[in-house]
Amino acid sequence: MSLDSLIEESRIMAYSGKDYMVIKKHMSLKAGSSEYLNLIMLKADEFIVEYQLAQQERDKSVNFILLGVFLFIFGLSLNIFKMIDNDNASVYLNGTILIGAYLIVKNVITLRKPIEDFIPNQQKIKTRKEL
Repeated sequence: MSLDSLIEESRIMAYSGKDYMVIKKHMSLKAGSSEYLNLIMLKADEFIVEYQLAQQERDKSVNFILLGVFLFIFGLSLNIFKMIDNDNASVYLNGTILIGAYLIVKNVITLRKPIEDFIPNQQKIKTRKEL
């Protein structure tokens, strides 16, 4: 197999949540030389880090969904209690309901994206030019 196809296979394994040692064991069987294995494992290490960063972003979306559910239920329950008391303060409570619904919808859409969409693009590190 070519080096590019092995690197692509290691990327797929890393993005599916495989551990470094599992990838290394699998690639050691397929890589012909130790140079290829070292190159593949360097790239696999980068892929694992990218996957972990993407998982953190997905976990953040789940936290915002839970916050949205809490705000929605809180606003709805207070709105029901205010309607029972015939109080006209429901304008502020409707805002809480809308913010909760917005957080839920926005983060459910974000959570449904594939894992590759969470991975940041490679950015060049800009260094100051020394005078």
